[in-house]
Amino acid sequence: MREWLRELSGTDRNKVANNSKAQLEISDKQNEEYLMNKKNIGSSFDDFLEEEAILDETTAVAIKRVIAWQIDQEMKVQKLTKSAMAKKMHTSRSALNRLLDENDTSLTLTTLSRAASVLGKRFRIELES
Repeated sequence: MREWLRELSGTDRNKVANNSKAQLEISDKQNEEYLMNKKNIGSSFDDFLEEEAILDETTAVAIKRVIAWQIDQEMKVQKLTKSAMAKKMHTSRSALNRLLDENDTSLTLTTLSRAASVLGKRFRIELES
């Protein structure tokens, strides 16, 4: 995902970053405690999220946002309306809306694969160490 973000134009990268930052809901108190805690000095943001037991959830939301954004952008490039996209996917418009909802992480690989196929793309997922 980091490689994909690096490939974006500066404007698009800023849009994704600003949207993600706005959605992270870390209270000022948590943030201040984190910064003041000497054991965390030099640690990464991922370490903080893991300590707060929200790394997996935050990662899932971030991945979903990127995927929804990519699908939305490709639909715009191809001038596909939501209705036309849903029809080509053989699904309902409400199912497509769930796919494009950046906060709804409950979707199937079949749905993602079907959306990619309709757009003439491939969906690829892999484990990383």
